[in-house]
Amino acid sequence: MLALPRIQSTRYSIGLRKDELPTETTYHSILLATLKSGDLPKAYAVIDDKVKAISAYVQEWLQYQALWDLEANHVYVRLGDDLTLWQQVLMC
Repeated sequence: MLALPRIQSTRYSIGLRKDELPTETTYHSILLATLKSGDLPKAYAVIDDKVKAISAYVQEWLQYQALWDLEANHVYVRLGDDLTLWQQVLMC
């Protein structure tokens, strides 16, 4: 991402001197100028922790996806009026 080209406003300005043209054409120098030493690894660690938390959440949600996909009529037909079967389903 840091290698993306920066928007060049000088492209639309007429009559600028050569020494007024920006020398940096990517966002790399902005990052280096604004971050202190060691901040970038900390930022990556925070992002990594968030991705792991999201992954764990998605895995848990996928375990319940079968319940969302379940057809209620199929359950009613399968269990019928047998209260023992309904109790077993509720206890699981």
